[in-house]
Amino acid sequence: MKTLSVRQPWASLLVSGLKDIENRTWAPNFKGGILIHASSAKVPKRFAEMNVFEVNNHNKGNE
Repeated sequence: MKTLSVRQPWASLLVSGLKDIENRTWAPNFKGGILIHASSAKVPKRFAEMNVFEVNNHNKGNE
């Protein structure tokens, strides 16, 4: 099974279904399931909070 490393909080958002798109510079060349790995790389808190806020607001509009 393939694994995708993603920084927090995006890893949790992907797993929970609140985030359904992850952009990469490469195209996947496989089909099927994928594991999400929460990497230990740190994201500035302010930047992470801003993105979580935007994801939550986007999802509220789709309910």
